[in-house]
Amino acid sequence: NSLTSDLGSVQSRMSESSNRVESVVADAATGAARAQSILLLAATRRALEAGQMLGPLEAALRARLPAKTTLIDRIAAAGRQPVTVAALRDDFLRLRPGLGQAATGRTNPGWWASLRREIGSVVAVQRTDAATAIAPSVRIDRAARHLESGNLAAAIATIERLPGASGATAGWLAKARRLQAALSAVDQLEAEAFAPTAPLPPKL
Repeated sequence: NSLTSDLGSVQSRMSESSNRVESVVADAATGAARAQSILLLAATRRALEAGQMLGPLEAALRARLPAKTTLIDRIAAAGRQPVTVAALRDDFLRLRPGLGQAATGRTNPGWWASLRREIGSVVAVQRTDAATAIAPSVRIDRAARHLESGNLAAAIATIERLPGASGATAGWLAKARRLQAALSAVDQLEAEAFAPTAPLPPKL
């Protein structure tokens, strides 16, 4: 009986030790995979911010994160048509004079168009909400400041609210939204990579 009890105790300790080893190995494998994902995402962010083609990074992302197709598609779209925040800022500065004219309606459309506009202004219901209360020049200045500080999301939101300039900004917004969507996708993937993982349940 004593021998049987001793053998049972040894087996129990061996089982506990085996569980701990398996847990350590699993944690190490998870940690290594997480580290590889984090490094890959950091390289992807650098490429996007530098306006570089992703090249093999896209294939690596798809292999490493096969369940994240939608997010990787957004990253790949920006990688195929790269642009930097600095380039977007320069493009905006070139567009800026025309945006002010478009937003305020200071153009030379001819006397008939001017008459129609004047008549329309008499019968139109004037909007007085906060969005239209902000002068276009103020919005343009804000957008320029956001771009100068690298806040692309805020610049996009500000330019989207600029009245009368949708035609002039359509191409710019398409490029800016594509880059912002890719950077946001990287943010989300990085947050998931850094999130703690639940420990494995003990083996019975």
